[in-house]
Amino acid sequence: MPRAKWRRKHQSTDFVAEEKPDKPKPKRSKKAKKSAAASTPPSAATATTTTTTSTSTTATPPTDTNHDGDVHGGDGGDTMAVATTSASASTSAASSSTAAAAADDVELDRAAQEAGIWGPLGIVGTPEFCRTLALKLLDWTRVPSKVHALSLKQVTELLKRGKQLLASQSNVVYSSNEGRYCVIGDVHGQYHDLVGLLGLTGEPSPTNTLVFAGDYVDRGSWGSECLLLLLSWKIAFPNNVILLRGNHETEACCKSYGFAMEIQDKFHAAQLLQSFYKVFENLPLGCIIHNTTMNFSDTINRKLPDHTDGTAAEVLWSDPMETPGMEKNFMRGAGCRFGPDITDKFLELNRLKLILRGHEGPDARLCRPAMPSVDTGYSVDHVTAHGKLATVFSAPDYPQFKDEEDMYYSPKKKGVPPPKTKGAFAVLETPDYSVPRFVSFVVNARPHGKKYGEMT
Repeated sequence: MPRAKWRRKHQSTDFVAEEKPDKPKPKRSKKAKKSAAASTPPSAATATTTTTTSTSTTATPPTDTNHDGDVHGGDGGDTMAVATTSASASTSAASSSTAAAAADDVELDRAAQEAGIWGPLGIVGTPEFCRTLALKLLDWTRVPSKVHALSLKQVTELLKRGKQLLASQSNVVYSSNEGRYCVIGDVHGQYHDLVGLLGLTGEPSPTNTLVFAGDYVDRGSWGSECLLLLLSWKIAFPNNVILLRGNHETEACCKSYGFAMEIQDKFHAAQLLQSFYKVFENLPLGCIIHNTTMNFSDTINRKLPDHTDGTAAEVLWSDPMETPGMEKNFMRGAGCRFGPDITDKFLELNRLKLILRGHEGPDARLCRPAMPSVDTGYSVDHVTAHGKLATVFSAPDYPQFKDEEDMYYSPKKKGVPPPKTKGAFAVLETPDYSVPRFVSFVVNARPHGKKYGEMT
């Protein structure tokens, strides 16, 4: 049975053209071949070459031509000139086609690798990935299981990419993006409040820059989820998500206040904690927004040998006070306390108008009644001739776990829990980025979380 007929019988009919049976070709004698070659004029072969390569020239111009392209008279000179240009065009077109195919292959490989790691989460670095990740983590926190929502490989990959981005930035990030800025204070592992907060600030974009002042982990149940979500947004918008370091992004604090135990409990991998520490070490220490705020010199070593030593530790652990001057911060055991005169001098020397800082929540201010309350999520601590200093705290109803023996209970009302406090963030907009607008918000509903304590 002929092949075409067999295919029509046994296969689908979706053919472009019917295939005919092969017919034997008649053999030509040597004499006939010589006669045909002799009867073919030289110009016919040249014309064929010229026509074919001319088409290639129209489709893809040559990228590198070694002559001026003029057509000259003479014995076939014009034909050779066109043929040379056309040959170059063909080579260039072939190279471009090969390069494009190679690029497509690389992109397909990358997509395949991403799919192998992330599956339905999509491709890292896209807003869709961040949104899907946020919901996946949210679902897991509501119905937690022994197996985390993210695999060890996925967490490691996010930390690796995040660290690479952070390491490329200087200690102080200089930012002059268009649009508005939202400056967010401490989050402290309160993932559900972070998700609600991002709904208030809006997603990061080229015209909506989010600056986080640190303290993402410890004291709450979901420090790892907070940090991983923020790193995913950082990868998607490197210039519009600015992650700074807080005093809790140190090994000593993580071991004392719960984060180290959290990672061990959720992922059962001691080495993963070291990957988190590497991310912490590369977090910048300050940010300048349109020349309105600055924290310190760009030459500070941000890899702390010990959380209480070094200039970086002084910055991360210091607090404002109501009286002039400067003194040791005995309550913290690290850093210093500085008065409004120190703030004013700093602003004057650096030609700045505003300092926004985190680090102090409502609990800390209970022991310092002379300082403004942070129960609304923010406080304006210093107002000087050259500008202001304000505290922003973005973890409402903080801390997540309150014990009567802790200082979160007022000494005057022993046994009576403090009222639920609010979180806040600061909005900076044109025309004057030195005038903040504070937005307070209440706690979001959250499931019962696990309390993580000191790791011995």
